[in-house]
Amino acid sequence: MIDTLIAYSEKRADLNAVMRALVSYAGWFAPLGLFAIRAEPESTRKVKSMITGTENLVPAGELWVFTDFDLVNLAISKGASLGAYAGGMSGTELFQIIDPATYHTVYVNPCSAPEHTWMFTKGSASNIGKLWAEAIELEETFKVWEQTGKPDKTVLENYRAFILYDHASGPVVTLPNQCGLTNPAAAFTAIDCAEKFLYEIGEDSANLQQVIIDGSRLLANFPLGLDGMLFNFFGPGPTYALPLSAIS
Repeated sequence: MIDTLIAYSEKRADLNAVMRALVSYAGWFAPLGLFAIRAEPESTRKVKSMITGTENLVPAGELWVFTDFDLVNLAISKGASLGAYAGGMSGTELFQIIDPATYHTVYVNPCSAPEHTWMFTKGSASNIGKLWAEAIELEETFKVWEQTGKPDKTVLENYRAFILYDHASGPVVTLPNQCGLTNPAAAFTAIDCAEKFLYEIGEDSANLQQVIIDGSRLLANFPLGLDGMLFNFFGPGPTYALPLSAIS
């Protein structure tokens, strides 16, 4: 996680790499109050509680979160009054429960060295961050489906931002005879996966048109002649082959 922030500061990583790292991170330290509205039961988490003080003097509208215990203590040593904090929250959860009406700015590792920090302004943590959280959560679900062989159609229908590409002539871009599928649509869960695909196919990407579509509309109007979807063929998210027959 910190390595990605450092890489960004040195221009070795882009914004998408930072967002994927932030949201994929599973050990966030956040105000104890956020844990009260967690989406998952406490029994499923390894929560490390730490009470840093009874007084929270973080400016109104700001949320301060930290990647590890030492950086919380560093902020305290520099005079920050944080109140009660706990560790062990996943990024997929954190970025889905940030209320933009409460927090307009989110600071990652405030009081740390600049290359260890990040800042979301104008509600972007609950906007862009939430979209990334939904993408990473879906990718994590792919791993379960691959093990069980039982994809959940409702989960797919509820996802709001699948990315596909159409040829200039109209048909959707496919990846014939890959990963056990005859003619699957090339589909992507997040923008970095889509951009990696375009990079890998090189000049062939010049005349493609990007389509962003929610799962409900996609499955209701699935193109004829396709037998499934092949997600994130070149990464960096997990590659997953979804047979249409498994959700019909």
